[in-house]
Amino acid sequence: MNIDGTIDRAKFCTEINTDIISCIIGALLSSSNIEHNGWTLELIKSSKSYVYRWRDHSGHDFIIKLYSPTGPKERIKSFLRPPKYLFATAEKLIAAGVSTPKPIAAFRLTTNERAVGIYIMEREEGITVKDLAKTSVCLNTGLHIAAEMGRAWGNLVRSGFLHMDPIRGNFLYGVNHRGHHSLTVLDIDNIYFIGWLPKPVRLHRLKKMSRIHLLGLPKLIGTTPPRLIFKRFLHAYAKAYGVPVKIASREWIEVISMLAKQKPDVYTILSNFPIANDNK
Repeated sequence: MNIDGTIDRAKFCTEINTDIISCIIGALLSSSNIEHNGWTLELIKSSKSYVYRWRDHSGHDFIIKLYSPTGPKERIKSFLRPPKYLFATAEKLIAAGVSTPKPIAAFRLTTNERAVGIYIMEREEGITVKDLAKTSVCLNTGLHIAAEMGRAWGNLVRSGFLHMDPIRGNFLYGVNHRGHHSLTVLDIDNIYFIGWLPKPVRLHRLKKMSRIHLLGLPKLIGTTPPRLIFKRFLHAYAKAYGVPVKIASREWIEVISMLAKQKPDVYTILSNFPIANDNK
């Protein structure tokens, strides 16, 4: 590559042209927002990391995350989980049946001024669950979101992934490459491959996901009975996790108890969650 700096700890998608990577690096080193010779680099977020969108005349549409750790905690995490690690995590997620943006490139770039981590992935079309929650959807869409969340969470658990930050902004609802609506896991920075999740850990993460997502779905759909939403989630979760619905129902009872201690007002809703033989 013809770049002003050195690259190490790198991994690239076999289909990507390295000239594109060189062009992206040059743009990143030049400015936050720039348009030149048929390509556009746009800064879309700057918080824990800088997030850019790249588009060019060849049809590439990428999301680029640039990591420039400052404090000790960030430096340690950057060393233990470099962009190359995120690339491998994305590959494992896709192999496990979890929808996540395809990784394109991951590397550390060192220039005369600084060293940064760069992770490039394909951009997915859709709307985040956070933004979706500001609107309203029809019954079938709401039930499909519940089922997609159950399928995604079941695949994560079955494959030994620990999701530490399942906020609504980290899930995208849109049309996948097969033309089907699906739920995509966007931010994999806080997804860890453990290999096996002990039951207490599994239940704790299920509790957090349920509190963030499932309790908001009835409001999103309007008059839909929460019972129907939770049932759709549970059956999809059990199928993806690879356990009978009856076993998944037992875990859910424990999750209800954990949630009820923190939020007694949700117990009335969740205590009516369908059991395995409930066909209503």
